[in-house]
Parts: sequence; C-alpha cells; structure tokens
Amino acid sequence: MDTIVAEVFSKWYIYFYEQIGTEVYAPAPDKLFESVTQIIQFLYQHSPAIVRTYCTVLNTIPVQTEIIPVALAMLILYALFAIIVYIVRGIFRLVYGFVRLSIIISLLTAIICMVLHYTGYERLPLDHFLRSTTGTLSRQHPST
Repeated sequence: MDTIVAEVFSKWYIYFYEQIGTEVYAPAPDKLFESVTQIIQFLYQHSPAIVRTYCTVLNTIPVQTEIIPVALAMLILYALFAIIVYIVRGIFRLVYGFVRLSIIISLLTAIICMVLHYTGYERLPLDHFLRSTTGTLSRQHPST
C-alpha cells in the first residue's frame, strides 16, 4: 500500500518539477526522495510500538484494483457523515435558537420594566387582573 502511495506522490512531484522546477526553487526529485525516505525511516524507528503495529497492519491490507466498491464505500461513508453533521447542526441550532430567544425576551422584559419605572406606574397596567386583595394570584374584575 505504501509503495503505491509513494509511487503516486513521486510521479506527481516529478511532473510538477518538470513543469515549474525552473521558476520555483525546488530540490531535485532524487535528493527529495532520499531525504523523505530518511525522515520516514527515522520516524518509524522512533515511533511507539502501537504505531509500528498499525503500520504493519495497514501495509498488509490488499489494494483493491476495482474502483466501484471503493466508490460505493466512500459514498456510504459520506452519507453517514452528512447525516451525523445534519443531526449535530440541528441540535446546535435548536439550542442556539432557544438561547437567542431567551435573551431577546429577557431584554424586552428589562426594557419594559425600565420604561414602566420611568413613566410613573406604581403597578403594572394589567396587575389588577392578576392580584387579589389577599395577595394570591387570581383573576378579578377591574371594578372590584
């Protein structure tokens, strides 16, 4: 698996080096491949045992030459990813909308309380519908 990936990247680098190598300073492909190989070997030798185990497992996976199963697997994985993102965004929007609505309602309530305080009302305009003479909440007619 890693040899195929290295081969593809080397072909890409050689192609770009031939196309724009004179315009942009870039190392020659043989120097670059040698230094990258040394860096990868150094990282592999000094990596934890679990990383080396996973690298050997990944290298033993056979490479599929047919594109249809790979494309279908990618399509299914993308569909699952899209569903998960849709659910997470929906939950976030629900929570965010509730918080925003609560903030708007509390600001409107604070503004109304400040306006009523500075206009001279001792009681709320609809207070006589809510409070009885005993101090409990009940509905009363305004004439009593």
